[in-house]
Amino acid sequence: MFSKKNFTCLPVILLLIFTACSGPALFNVQPEDKNYEWYQGRKILTGVQDSVIVSLNFEHQEQNNFVFYLYVKNESSVYLNIDPAGIFFVSDRLPEVKNRIYAYDPEKEIENINLNINDLKEGQKVERGANCLFAAFDVVADIFEGDGEEAAADAGYWVDEMIADEEEYEINHDILNQRKMFWENETFRITALKKDGEAGGLIFFPVIETLNQFTVVIEINEKVFRFGFRQIKR
Repeated sequence: MFSKKNFTCLPVILLLIFTACSGPALFNVQPEDKNYEWYQGRKILTGVQDSVIVSLNFEHQEQNNFVFYLYVKNESSVYLNIDPAGIFFVSDRLPEVKNRIYAYDPEKEIENINLNINDLKEGQKVERGANCLFAAFDVVADIFEGDGEEAAADAGYWVDEMIADEEEYEINHDILNQRKMFWENETFRITALKKDGEAGGLIFFPVIETLNQFTVVIEINEKVFRFGFRQIKR
């Protein structure tokens, strides 16, 4: 039977369990401006300044991130320098000191993944060396004691361990490489556009659950493009 104290704590415990098991809050993100265009089921917002065309649309929510697609076309006569690390959103609901929430920087993401790949490689070298050392110690000890069957069993055990470790390493290495390729090829990276040049790619923002409206701000060669969105919890 539950004591009174345990019974009182039960709702709190259940709340913690359900919170841990539930996924991130899901939102429906829509443009504030009704002057959007439909393209393949997406609502595209477009701004034009001095022959610079910028389009932005919401793609989907990925865990705790909002994913947008950014497209820029340069119809001016000057080069455009576009750095996605400088793209941010603002909202009246954000504290003044944190009023700018910046998009993830693809260059930093790629750099971090490269560091993780190097750490994984170094860790695997250490693991491989340790496995070989322990395997040799066990097998030699068995042989020294004259136990051939135990030596064979230990050798088989360590071979299986090393194979399992290598397989796990290959899986983790492939995952990191796939993440790296995604950030290299699918996201909007630092770009310089000459006349008639165009570029497009994904940009990521963290989800701020307490907001109901935010404005994405994109600055290109001192031109400022603003795109308003509203987020509604599903």
